[in-house]
Amino acid sequence: MLPLRVDRLAGRQREPLVHALQELTAQTSGALARVGTCAAWLRDNSELGYGLRLVTADLWDEVLGWAAASSRTDDAWYRENLSRIDSYLVGATIFRYPVVMGDRFRRAALLEALAAGKAGAPFPIEQILAVARSGGLTGSRQAVLGLCDVAERARIADQNGWLLTSLAQRLPYALARPIDWDHIFPQAQASRMWTRGDGRRKHHQDRKLVNSAGNFWALDAAVNRSLQDAVGDAKFFRLRTWLADADVNFLVQAAEVWSLTEEDIARHCEVDRLLTGDETSIDAAMAIFREVITSRSARLLDEALHRFPLARLFASDATDDGQVEIGADRRG
Repeated sequence: MLPLRVDRLAGRQREPLVHALQELTAQTSGALARVGTCAAWLRDNSELGYGLRLVTADLWDEVLGWAAASSRTDDAWYRENLSRIDSYLVGATIFRYPVVMGDRFRRAALLEALAAGKAGAPFPIEQILAVARSGGLTGSRQAVLGLCDVAERARIADQNGWLLTSLAQRLPYALARPIDWDHIFPQAQASRMWTRGDGRRKHHQDRKLVNSAGNFWALDAAVNRSLQDAVGDAKFFRLRTWLADADVNFLVQAAEVWSLTEEDIARHCEVDRLLTGDETSIDAAMAIFREVITSRSARLLDEALHRFPLARLFASDATDDGQVEIGADRRG
């Protein structure tokens, strides 16, 4: 709940701090019981589902610190604050607040969370943001990204591919079987993405998009291993065949939770068909590949921000009500 350096246990601080830690972690501790109650409730009720495992771990300090300091542990109280907590975990993760601002943010955020809990106030997402913004949304080498700039939106999506995919596919917190994060267009097939320069073959400039958020999805681990490096028509034919076959001994998710449209699938199949040895066909394939991957990356981010609207507040260019010029490029 509290970042603790070893040097804080030295000198006159040692005895009261150790005593406080012992009280907090005792089996009879009320604070510890409230932390456990809140954590269990979120596991069962959060809209993030499996995403609870993928958000930045440091952010749990504020959520559980608020719960520990609060006197209420009832379902109605947690439900009243659920959208605020979910949006905080999503927003601060995808805009990388702990990564960009480090301990400066962590200390301020935790103090606001503890104060709100003690006062019986809702989870203080606005207060945490106000303190963060007052100190500037920058770190020593980077800054919080915004939503107005197309390139920054793409970076946000690519930095959070697994989280955004898990939200889009509505993965539950507790999975019945292991999953793999699969490349929709297999990484092993990326060698087919080439162009000619200086009289020799070289990687196509858009080959890097194989590792973009728009090319990831979660599959049952057994399904993924059975597919191996299948691509295009072959890949989706196998998935649909297994989905229709009740005797298949592994789970294929229903097509409606693939987070792919029929047009996405058709374009992936077209990319595979066009990736031949002919340079002209490869250029056509890569143009389609770029469009389908970048558009899906953007869609994954938009879907997450639509489901958790308060997460928009964390964007560097958000106004107090979370409004931004979605899709506009501030670079002109």
